[in-house]
This record gives sequence, C-alpha cells and structure tokens, in this order.
Amino acid sequence: EHLNRAKDAGYLVIVEGESDCWTLWKNDIPALGIPGSKAASCLAIEDVNGIGTIYVFRESDAAGAAFPAHVAKRLRQIGYTGTVKKISLEDFKDVNDAHKERPTHLKGMIGAAISKAQDIDLPVVPESITPSEPVEPGDRVPADQIVKTYVKRSEEGNRNNTGVDLACQLRDNGYS
Repeated sequence: EHLNRAKDAGYLVIVEGESDCWTLWKNDIPALGIPGSKAASCLAIEDVNGIGTIYVFRESDAAGAAFPAHVAKRLRQIGYTGTVKKISLEDFKDVNDAHKERPTHLKGMIGAAISKAQDIDLPVVPESITPSEPVEPGDRVPADQIVKTYVKRSEEGNRNNTGVDLACQLRDNGYS
C-alpha cells in the first residue's frame, strides 16, 4: 500500500529505521525504512520499480553519513534507473527528532529538504556476486562462493549485517 502511494506521488523517501518510516507515513510522506545503515542489501527492484525519484535521508551521525552511499550502491546493483538524491534536516539527527521538536512542521521541513536535495553519484558496480536482474540457474553464482564471501566478511568483524546481506545475495541469485 505505501509503495503504491510512492508510485502515485512519483517519489519515495528512504530512511534508516522503521520508526522514522512510521513517522513519515503518519505525515502522509511516502517512505521506506531500512533496518540499519548498512542493510541496504535488503532492497529489491520490486520495492522501487516505477518510482521516479528516491530521496535518501542522511542522519547526522557517522552511520547516517554513509547511508546514502550504501543505498545508492544497492539501487545501482538492482538496476534502478530513476533519480536518487540525498536529503537531511540540518538541525535534527533524524525524522523522529524533528517530529518530537516540531510535530506540526515535519511535512513542511521534509518538503524544504526535498527542494534542496543533493545528487548522489551512483557508483559504478564492479563485477560482483550481485546480479542486477534475475539469473537463470546455469548463470547464477554458486551458493558456496556466496557463503564463503560472507563468512570471510563475518570473520573480518563485519557481523552486524552479514546475515541480511547473505540472505539477499542468495535470494538475488535465485536460491530459495
């Protein structure tokens, strides 16, 4: 339902965290919440297909600063071809902080942020184990190669999102 509203509106705001998403919905702003700053790999083309512009909300902390790039990279990987821009609220850490401080002004503040949105350079996707479109069984990356890649990442201390990333990689390669 909410993604259909985004398609009708022609834009979507992607935020870090479900609660920011709920706050935007409450204010009639089409939104999608990503469960963590490095969990953009859970995005699928079905989530964003038909939406002309995506605004990625940049929170003021270190993880928030990296979030737009993570989302932009994933959007490129899945084949999204629309416009991607980043927005922020200068005086607030995130959407919920703004809503707590100025609840009746949030929609206008987001509108103002959108009017000042900045481009995100979508990175060129290197040859990787993430296809940009569904693959045929003979073309997909072997599951053991995908698992080895993510086990290595986990051993290097990147455990927070390794499980989500692994699940998305397996899904994107046609494993169920």
